[in-house]
Amino acid sequence: MTAGVRALQIVDYDFDVPSNFYTVPLDPAESVDSTRWAESVVADVAQRDPNPGTTGDFAAELAELRTRLLGQRNPWLTAAVSVRPEKQLTIGAVLTVQQLAMDDDDGPAAYERIAREESTRMRPGARSRDLELWRADIPAGEVVGLFQRIEFTELGAAEGRLSERTVFAVFPVGSSEMLQFAFTCDDFGAFASMREETQAIVETLHIVTEAL
Repeated sequence: MTAGVRALQIVDYDFDVPSNFYTVPLDPAESVDSTRWAESVVADVAQRDPNPGTTGDFAAELAELRTRLLGQRNPWLTAAVSVRPEKQLTIGAVLTVQQLAMDDDDGPAAYERIAREESTRMRPGARSRDLELWRADIPAGEVVGLFQRIEFTELGAAEGRLSERTVFAVFPVGSSEMLQFAFTCDDFGAFASMREETQAIVETLHIVTEAL
């Protein structure tokens, strides 16, 4: 539980991801070219998989994803992307992690309430098809989890497209900060069970805290 004095801050954290996830380099201090990074991912997939799918515009998609994430100019943001090599290389899912400060009245209950409210406020053309929220305890702290399936329909389109996401807010005991994991997926073949598999990733989280 997270009740009580919050006298700690997060100084480091790490977690495990499946081998088909690739870290997206977002540190502005590192001189990384988006195109070269994307091409290195494609080359690694080809080396690992004896029969990789066609590349197509995949490298350009990866480079555009990194550029978009860098555009957020968020020093607390880290990210990874999973790659599906079957038939044609595609993005399976995108993971972002943020370290966030909390006010005194923030916590699992407040987060769950706000997440439920905000998840029902859809932009024009978007409709929430499924929404689940739950609480769990993991070694790193208390978790508020969210799974949502969203249908997006562009103006004039006959059919929409479905997207899934999971969000996990992790509250370390005694910490004034929390971590938020967000997985987004437009490829329903990327997970057998998105809720279970993404929570399994979050459950590997190890957090290092120190006194304020």
